[in-house]
Amino acid sequence: MKKKRIIFVDDETLVLQGLRRMLRKMSSHWEMVFAEDGKHALEEMAKEPFDVIVSDMRMPDMNGAQLLQKVMELYPQTIRFILSGHADQLMVLNCLDSTHQYIAKPCDPKTLQEKIIRATSHEEFMANKGLKNLVSQLGELPTLPSLYREIVQALKEPDVDTAKIGQIIQKDLGMTAKILKVANSGYFGLAQQVSNPVDAVSYLGVDNVKSIVFTIHAFSAIKEFKLDGVPLETFFHECLCIAGVARALAVNEKIEKELIEDSFIAGMLCRAGKLILACSLPQEYSRVDDLVKNHSYTVLEAEREVFNADHAQVGGYLLNLWGLPTTVVEAVIYHENPSLSIPTDFQPLAAIHLARALLSENKTSKMTDTLRLDIEYFDRLGLAEKVEEWRQLVQSIENPYSDFSIIGQMI
Repeated sequence: MKKKRIIFVDDETLVLQGLRRMLRKMSSHWEMVFAEDGKHALEEMAKEPFDVIVSDMRMPDMNGAQLLQKVMELYPQTIRFILSGHADQLMVLNCLDSTHQYIAKPCDPKTLQEKIIRATSHEEFMANKGLKNLVSQLGELPTLPSLYREIVQALKEPDVDTAKIGQIIQKDLGMTAKILKVANSGYFGLAQQVSNPVDAVSYLGVDNVKSIVFTIHAFSAIKEFKLDGVPLETFFHECLCIAGVARALAVNEKIEKELIEDSFIAGMLCRAGKLILACSLPQEYSRVDDLVKNHSYTVLEAEREVFNADHAQVGGYLLNLWGLPTTVVEAVIYHENPSLSIPTDFQPLAAIHLARALLSENKTSKMTDTLRLDIEYFDRLGLAEKVEEWRQLVQSIENPYSDFSIIGQMI
């Protein structure tokens, strides 16, 4: 297996020496280069591509934010990490879109090592180099302008409640992904990964959320955009519907609270890859539509034909770069074909697949795409006999698009 090429950038020689010493055991897996400033880092990157760059924030001449912006433009396939202290908040906010993950200083080398390993763990899906470049450049997902305005208006209230902001954010796929990306960054030093926007707002604080939200530009240019002939707002509502039903199923199985929230977030984000592909490459995605409508391809087959990857893999790859919990990433990657995963027990993956498949059966849900239930997967889990119980639960939610009071009462 080819070694991963990692470049570390810091203007403090002792820091680089410490990293070189403490990461020496990774030399059989990584080819590591240590640069003392942004200029030397770019010179090294011009010689040969790097898989990952890890840069300090505060450096003379060219700070970390400026360096990673250049790296994103010149070498979009490179995974970008920033090391920053709490005094660097303004610079961190300025590089939201050019950085995949933020790591708080001082950083434990073991933690850094684990983050790099994990960030590079799903690269096999990105066989198409152009697609990998596209996904690696993405700093945010499209945000519904109406919800953006709702958040902005709420943040103007002097005594705004964090739960209210979290609930507004939770309605929107793009804003949810952005807030969770920052909350899980390590920059804020949270003790555990966060998968619930309400908790994220509570941990981050209203002031930080206000700064983050105001750095996100509403995608007003795609107000009239349609995905598979479906208005963007309907697409978002369907994601919310999947998320709510997945959470209800997870609650029904009495799994851990963190996994219940991971089920909701994975449901919200399970079709993020489709949004990325259709919005970023509309002409290419029109070929996907043609293959599905006129040549009997499934959506995943058509996407692989056109992009050498499907929307589930694209979405999972991006969320993995952003450092979201593994349970969320794996649920997004495998939710259409759970049998391709390693079966464990009832996890967010099972909840998302069930939600998608059972909503497809439920005519009142009016879902615009369908998914066949993978009964073999649940048989391998030893849970096949529960399918009818789950089906009845989904049917009991009279209006999956809006009746989330039922789900809320169940938690």
